[in-house]
Amino acid sequence: MKVFNKPAPPPLLEEIMPAAIVNESLIVKKNLDHQNIFQQQQNLQVKTQRIEKKIISAEKLLTKTEKRKQQEQDILNKILEQKAIEAKKLAKEREEAKKLIARLEAEKKLIEERKQAEELARLELENLQPEQQSEEVQEAQEEQGTSKNIEQIKEIIELLQNKLDQHWVRPRGFYGGLSCLIKISIQMGGIVEDVEIVTRSGNIAFDHSAITAVKDASPLPIPDELFMEFKEFNFNFKK
Repeated sequence: MKVFNKPAPPPLLEEIMPAAIVNESLIVKKNLDHQNIFQQQQNLQVKTQRIEKKIISAEKLLTKTEKRKQQEQDILNKILEQKAIEAKKLAKEREEAKKLIARLEAEKKLIEERKQAEELARLELENLQPEQQSEEVQEAQEEQGTSKNIEQIKEIIELLQNKLDQHWVRPRGFYGGLSCLIKISIQMGGIVEDVEIVTRSGNIAFDHSAITAVKDASPLPIPDELFMEFKEFNFNFKK
């Protein structure tokens, strides 16, 4: 006799419902997890973009700062270079001033010695016999006239130097230490007729500036009574 197994009874509804609820809860949880992960990724991406923007801004600021720093350094270098040039120029002018003072002191000493010599000569003339005194007085007067003439010529040369200095324009890049001998021809009244270089300085710009200064200074401060002495003369132009 065959024995047939009975089919298993279907699960009860009470058994199916908890399983369905569990599965749905898992699905909802997974969805929430995916949403959280997506949101976190978006937040992370936004933060990353902000950081990148800050990095770019910082790099631009650094570049701008370095550029400004380089510009300030260039300006400082130019200022230091200009100060060095001015210091060199000042040292040169001080040296020239010392030389001028020494020359003036020497001329002053020479004048004092000449005065003393003239005073001794005057005293000696007073002690001479009348006939001898007449001859000595004449010679002394002639010598005194020549001395006055020399002094007047020195004064004119000094006036001439001052006037040339007023009309001289320093060539670009020139710092001193040059001289040239120039030949000057004048007309009555000190009007410059011709100027030419006798001995060159080795610097064309300096020689040209000397010639220009003489022409611009015309008429020169030379009195008519000494016109023959200065009709054609050489002048040492130095700076």
